[in-house]
Amino acid sequence: MAVEIEWNEEGWDEIARRAIEQVAVPRCQAIADACNEKLEERGHPTHKEGDEPGYIVGVEGGKPLKRHDYRSTVITKTNEAMVDNAENNTLIYNLNAGQE
Repeated sequence: MAVEIEWNEEGWDEIARRAIEQVAVPRCQAIADACNEKLEERGHPTHKEGDEPGYIVGVEGGKPLKRHDYRSTVITKTNEAMVDNAENNTLIYNLNAGQE
């Protein structure tokens, strides 16, 4: 005998959104902060002058996109960060910063 289950799309979206906000975003922010520290250590002036950081956290998903692939990522925002990551693999070397 088959049992029919009614899926609550809005409920699932809320669970996924909260998991991203409470778990993934803080971990990604720790990685971005570690990458930005390295960027500053390497003397990239845009980060030292108080401009926006080169590495930032991006979040996708939710009703406007009608997607269920919620995710949090660390991305390069500035040209300096893009070059830094390409030359030094900064994101890879700082993945452990996101561990608890």
